[in-house]
Amino acid sequence: MEEWIQDNLVSPAGQLIRDTPIGDEVDDLERLYGRNGLCLGIEWAFRSLVECEYAPWPPEATTDGLTADLCIRRAHCSLEVVGMCFIDFGGERFPLRAELELSDALRSVSRFTAYIGNVDPLTGAPPRLDREAMILPDRDESGRYTDTCRLLTRRPVAIEWTLAVAATPERIASLS
Repeated sequence: MEEWIQDNLVSPAGQLIRDTPIGDEVDDLERLYGRNGLCLGIEWAFRSLVECEYAPWPPEATTDGLTADLCIRRAHCSLEVVGMCFIDFGGERFPLRAELELSDALRSVSRFTAYIGNVDPLTGAPPRLDREAMILPDRDESGRYTDTCRLLTRRPVAIEWTLAVAATPERIASLS
């Protein structure tokens, strides 16, 4: 499993960090998909941790894929990915934001944090949105991401993020 984490989380994140200046967006989101793609690693880490770390997570629920609408290099060794995560193999999705920080040498995970967008205010459960829903990152006049996103369903609404997972390197290593 340690090799899988390297191949699907650490290595693709490290390559994106090396190729993207701090503060810039990854210009080709297709690089996040496929075998050994960062979306695969992020979705796996979220799925492996959410049930234990987020009490409102629905019992017996699971995730089954992640699409990326935005990937930005936040700092020296960190990326933020915003996208839609599939839930329970029925085509429904929910907004997911993940922050991944690697060690200075880009060889291991230093921190993994994930947020669910627009949870049910009473239960904390993730929304279950159809395939028509999409995320629209807000941009300023120059086209740069403003740190906010809107969820487009019938009408645009701001996404409110709820912390679901905050994993240490030890916790990530324990998954292997």
